[in-house]
Amino acid sequence: MYVLYFFAFAIINLGISIPLMRQIGLIHVAWWNVYTLHLATFFHVLFISLTLSERMHAAEKKALEAAQGSEKKALVSHHAYNVV
Repeated sequence: MYVLYFFAFAIINLGISIPLMRQIGLIHVAWWNVYTLHLATFFHVLFISLTLSERMHAAEKKALEAAQGSEKKALVSHHAYNVV
């Protein structure tokens, strides 16, 4: 999960640094570096969205497991109470 965070922020940092390097003359204007900031922003949003949806799915799964565990515990204690 944290790998997607890393890729999201690495891509946006790269997307910011390439136009800056082009502005100061370290990189010549070429077809591949004209829209790097736009592409980097797109992939940053994509990876952040995937990561957040993955976190939500994990939280829902954890809540469901907790609910099922408490339900089983309640059934066992109810059964034990009725037996006595």
